[in-house]
Amino acid sequence: MGRGVGPSSHRRTTKEDALHDDRAEIVAEVSRLGETLRIRTLAACEPVLEHFGLEAPVELINAAVLVDPASTTHLVRTLIADGWVIDQSQGRTSILPPTRATLWHPLRARGLDVYYLLPGFLADPEVTFDVLWESRANLTFDSVNVPSLNRGANVLTVALYGAGKIPGVPRVASGYDFVLAQLATGFTPADIEDLIAVIEKLHGTTAMRGLLVAWGRESPADVLIPESYAKWRLKVDAASPVVRAMVAVLEAPIPQRWELARMSQRALGSMPGPGEFIRALRVVLNAKSRLRDYSPSDPRGSGWADDALSR
Repeated sequence: MGRGVGPSSHRRTTKEDALHDDRAEIVAEVSRLGETLRIRTLAACEPVLEHFGLEAPVELINAAVLVDPASTTHLVRTLIADGWVIDQSQGRTSILPPTRATLWHPLRARGLDVYYLLPGFLADPEVTFDVLWESRANLTFDSVNVPSLNRGANVLTVALYGAGKIPGVPRVASGYDFVLAQLATGFTPADIEDLIAVIEKLHGTTAMRGLLVAWGRESPADVLIPESYAKWRLKVDAASPVVRAMVAVLEAPIPQRWELARMSQRALGSMPGPGEFIRALRVVLNAKSRLRDYSPSDPRGSGWADDALSR
């Protein structure tokens, strides 16, 4: 995670290894801050991949962390107080609210992506984070202990590039083949079974369909995603089956959306009437505007929209 190009004022000419060190220093800084604030964070960027001998099919420019969803606002506000500046352009072209906040610092060569949702996985975000936290790796960057996604979770993150599910990163045609080639060395059949179990538990079967098909597994699409995920994503108290089906289509890799939309009628039992469809559409389209009404303690997610952060 963490691909992006920041404002030119934040760039500086350095060698590639210096840029790598900058990303490692950033995740170490965030880890140290998270420990101070008692906020759980998991590093998930190129220095972490390299530690496990993995590669991504595209360059990962920014440092990136996945944060405990209920604490995102607290962490981002603290980073801003420390001189980081939130990128105002993120998420403007998407229908759903962003899954990350991207920040830049005048003294850093690279930006920082703070994710509160792991794209492609549609389980309750708190459940997803807890599962990844329990299986975390502990790395050392800049003499700091840095909790990170473990080896298997990093493989799945790389696979998301193949599905085009990381914001700001286009679908890579050979992305799944790229991942499968890396799995051919150092991963046992038992390791693969563990990955499949994680995909299924975290409702990642739609985004990971390419991997599951390659492994000869059935890959039922998540047409009616868990209501808990839709509530987090849309910042609502309840999500109807129609709303859940809409979110499932929007969250799916683009090549799978039409098929998923056709499957929705079967999953719903019947086509929704015009009134029900319009009500659901309004819930989805108004999700971004709801962000400004949420506080860091809100159990449905973090309200780090520009208006909320300026309070």
